[in-house]
Amino acid sequence: MSNSPVTFVLVGTRSPGNVGAVCRLAKAFGFPDVRLVTPRLTADEAEAKRLAHGAEDVLARAKTFDSLRAALAGCGRAIATTARPRDWSRRVLSPDELAARTRDVSGPTAIVFGPEDRGLTNDDLAACDAVASIPLPPEPTATLSLPTAAAIIAWELAKSLGRTGPRPPAEGPRSARGAVALDTDELTDLLEEIDETLLEIGFRPRPNAVRFRGSLRDFLTRAHPTRGDRLMLRHILAQVGKWRRRLAGQLRRETAETRR
Repeated sequence: MSNSPVTFVLVGTRSPGNVGAVCRLAKAFGFPDVRLVTPRLTADEAEAKRLAHGAEDVLARAKTFDSLRAALAGCGRAIATTARPRDWSRRVLSPDELAARTRDVSGPTAIVFGPEDRGLTNDDLAACDAVASIPLPPEPTATLSLPTAAAIIAWELAKSLGRTGPRPPAEGPRSARGAVALDTDELTDLLEEIDETLLEIGFRPRPNAVRFRGSLRDFLTRAHPTRGDRLMLRHILAQVGKWRRRLAGQLRRETAETRR
């Protein structure tokens, strides 16, 4: 068996695509152990291979078992999942609570998912050590697909076990420079550029130029513009000026042609 701390056990799965998708996410989160219990696949395995993209090795190693008990052999703990309410007193764990149950366990923790159409039976749930569910908004109009539910739980498990990698950088060197806020002098320069463009297109400030400029400065100050914002605005102003000159040239040509 795999050394993965988590094993995904799929009971009575109908769709080969779902098997492939679970293999893919299992490998992505560092849990490359998927086991199948009496699958009821209704299509050829080409769909499973297509949706297992990058995790074909996990799909190829996925073993099939005749019973849930056999599939759980060697697991330190088994947690069943359910999407519908059950008439019993067992406490149902949330995904983060489920993740906490995976710590300090001897052997892999098995996360058991039932068939896409009806889920696990009560007997299946009774064979597991705990039951978990993903809380959804009241009266949802749709349910989660098997791969989506598995991905949510896999994320919580990977986070709990410290298996998530570093976040991608939010900014590269260029965007970091562009995020620097404009100082007073830079803001004044930007206002002058805006004034020049507005003057070029014949804009008439209201109620007068001084009060308009003060209001515009207040607006920009509240917006906290950055050097990247200034660059964007300069591109806009340049295009406005370009089209103003182009239209003016066209008008002159039309006037000259009329006078001929």
